[in-house]
Amino acid sequence: KDTSTVSVITNKYGEAPSVLYGPDAESWYYLFVYPEKGIAYLGNPTTGTLLEIWYFPATNLEDFIKKWATSYSPSLAPKF
Repeated sequence: KDTSTVSVITNKYGEAPSVLYGPDAESWYYLFVYPEKGIAYLGNPTTGTLLEIWYFPATNLEDFIKKWATSYSPSLAPKF
């Protein structure tokens, strides 16, 4: 069982330069992206819970969103 947490990732890579919001944003789970390092994680910054870690070839944020995070956005969608 993997025991990684948000703090394990941030201790290793620092604070994520980009945060994306997607289907889990209402549950406080955001996608924290390090495009140049080829890693992202879906986690809750308040509880430290980590749902997923994504590994990918190093890229820029725009290409990352186009290729792997099409249902995510750099801004939180307003609720109507």
